Amino acid sequence: AWRFWFVCDDAFIAFRYARNLTEHAGLRFNPGEHTPVEGYTELPWVLLCALFETLGAELALWAPLVSCLCGAVLLWRVMARVSGYGAGVTCATGLLLATLPPLFVWSSGGLATVPFALTLFIAWERLLADGTPRTGRAAAVAGLWLVAVILMRADGVGWALTLLGLAALQRGGAGESQAAPLRALLPTGSLVLCGLAAVTLWRLSYYGDWLPNTARAKLGLGAPAFE
Repeated sequence: AWRFWFVCDDAFIAFRYARNLTEHAGLRFNPGEHTPVEGYTELPWVLLCALFETLGAELALWAPLVSCLCGAVLLWRVMARVSGYGAGVTCATGLLLATLPPLFVWSSGGLATVPFALTLFIAWERLLADGTPRTGRAAAVAGLWLVAVILMRADGVGWALTLLGLAALQRGGAGESQAAPLRALLPTGSLVLCGLAAVTLWRLSYYGDWLPNTARAKLGLGAPAFE
């Protein structure tokens, strides 16, 4: 990441929203009385940048450093996940990820690309990794991580629904009915729906649009985009 360090131009959009937020102009690119436009991609990332801005930290340095840290945590979690297959597999997996161009290049991009990948991986771990339906507190934790996926990016909705769909396909344990995984998913799915409804209502009330302008302009979030 140090060798290929760069800060993407789009990151400065998030930085500007963060600065205007700290200067009490709201979550808007240009201060004023007009209806603001959601021109950033990752709301939690903008809020984190606003915290750095409040502390007087250099965003072009600290935002990529946080992203690099998320990349390191992702590397560690994946290696831990495969550690049961022996040291050879663990080392090979770590070497593969550590030298994967998209990972180390985007670790310093200044955007939440790698933090989003980490969030998505943890959501998968909480919901699907062990192959058994989640119940009780574990189901709630999995639901909260899926809500985080939705909050991180507009296309996070597609990823969250994909993970829920895969969880619905999981078979129950011995003696359990085929409907057991579906029943176990009710708390998780309810949290996801509540989170999606809350963020959509907030977008409509603040920006007058249910979809971020970045997603509308670049993807449209229709069937071809998800495909």
